[in-house]
Amino acid sequence: MDYGCFTVEEIDLLEFTFSEDDKLLQTINLDVFAENTALSSENVSIEMAKNETEPPKKRFETTSNAEMEKLFEARQAPNTKRNTSWGSKIFQEWNLETNGCLMDMETVEPLVLANSLGRFYCEARPQPKKSQSHEYTEEPHLYHKNSLINIRAAINRHLADLRRDIDIVNDKEFKTSNGILDGLFKERTRQGLSKPTKHKAIIDEADLRKIYSYLQGAKTSPIILRQAVWYFLAVHFVSRGMEFHHQLQRNSFEFHEDESGKYATLKHDTLQKTFQGGLTSNDDQSTEKRMHATNDPSCCPVELLTLLIEKTDKNASFLFNQYFRDSAIDADKWFAAKPLSKRTFASFLGEICTAVGVQKKYTPHCLRATAITYLNDSGFEARHIMFMSNHKNESSLRYYNRSVSSNQKKSLSKTLSSMASASRSPTPRVQNENTALLPIPVLANVNMPPPIPQNIELTSNVVNTQEINPNAGFFNNSSFSNCTFNFTK
Repeated sequence: MDYGCFTVEEIDLLEFTFSEDDKLLQTINLDVFAENTALSSENVSIEMAKNETEPPKKRFETTSNAEMEKLFEARQAPNTKRNTSWGSKIFQEWNLETNGCLMDMETVEPLVLANSLGRFYCEARPQPKKSQSHEYTEEPHLYHKNSLINIRAAINRHLADLRRDIDIVNDKEFKTSNGILDGLFKERTRQGLSKPTKHKAIIDEADLRKIYSYLQGAKTSPIILRQAVWYFLAVHFVSRGMEFHHQLQRNSFEFHEDESGKYATLKHDTLQKTFQGGLTSNDDQSTEKRMHATNDPSCCPVELLTLLIEKTDKNASFLFNQYFRDSAIDADKWFAAKPLSKRTFASFLGEICTAVGVQKKYTPHCLRATAITYLNDSGFEARHIMFMSNHKNESSLRYYNRSVSSNQKKSLSKTLSSMASASRSPTPRVQNENTALLPIPVLANVNMPPPIPQNIELTSNVVNTQEINPNAGFFNNSSFSNCTFNFTK
């Protein structure tokens, strides 16, 4: 180190001072390092203690036994549970009257249960009905065939609820009791005691026109607007008019537009009788269904749905709500944020029919039956109808396809009358499982056009049937376009 002009004594003094300062700095640095090391160790200890007190985050949820039992009970709809309770109660009432005690369904042996069921099917009777004079009627009172089958299914569900590995419908131990039930139905049919099944009525065309004319006043009345939206949603989504509408919310629909115009679709699935969303349920296709706009400005289903949403309080969660009784026609809001109860929808169609003077008593299910019947009579295939109705298989669909409209019944009667009077020859008709009744051409005893030489191909864009023998089978009153005919001997 160069100290310049300092003397030797001064240089020695400076070097001593600097060396002492370096030692002091080193000491300070060592103290700071030791303090930092202690702090780091302390932080690590605190962090480790913190991790030990806080449990690690779990990937899986914890479910209690009570919650699992609740989920097990949720596999059945409320109506199914009530039906199970009803059928089981009838069986236990029979046990109490016949055997003097209730049957322990949790421990009863299958063979004992099978013997009891065989007797129960024969002896089961409903409560006698009272006439208007409050006296019991003397006519034989028997359970309908469907009611007994329903009771058997209810008992079977009750056993499943008790975790019993017993199936009174399919197990071999119950083959005899089921045979007794089958024979009972056949014997009652022979004796004329079997009552026919009452199918849901099909709404007549004249009544449908009255209803549509009434709904055209929807834009001037909150009552009619609410009824109209309920009606068109029941028709276009082929619902029963109760459980479906009760689940609809104010934001349940999306509105789209294509080359054919505007249409509305559902944004979410809905629980229905034919779709419960369980393991055995097929994918619900409600969100694929469309309700298209029509050319009637006074009764367009899409416009009325939009108007109902606009006239409903923004705080409302559900689509159908109570209306303000003192609301003016030009008011911004017609409906409050108070949803309708589920049972209210059951009376909608009856109220509409009363307003238009329809005498017949129709239920909301009649509207569904009418929609399915109209689709069938219009020639739609079963798979297309099942897409709209949410049926799982075609056998369920035949329940509706058996229904016959008033016009069809009249036509059938006239045809049979012509047979009885031999007034005209019948027109062959063919019935397809998947389509409606469709007429087919009469090919017997027809006058075909002159034969064409073999291997000659006749090609024509349009064939004018007026130039052909008018009695020539399928050429009669027919026109063809872009067709190729091959005639061979």
